[in-house]
Amino acid sequence: MKEGLDKLEEMDTDPDIILLDLMMPVMDGFEFLDKIKKIESKAEIPILVVTAADLNEKDLERLRGGVENIIQKSEMTRDQIVQEVSNLISSNSGTG
Repeated sequence: MKEGLDKLEEMDTDPDIILLDLMMPVMDGFEFLDKIKKIESKAEIPILVVTAADLNEKDLERLRGGVENIIQKSEMTRDQIVQEVSNLISSNSGTG
């Protein structure tokens, strides 16, 4: 996660979307969100949380307003996840 954040800061152009798993070693997804939102030039990149974690109300509150959507891996098929990503990219690029 730390390496991804470093790489993101080095990029000349922003990605269309960031897929974020909350449960990662070294830096968890919540810490990643906190750090990326502090980088003014990267704060507007849409973030889609895809997680197998059971999120409690405190976790959901931390994510509200900071991410485009939260997908529970156990509740969606692979094709549904791909469709959600496609929809978010389309809507954020102005072509959807």
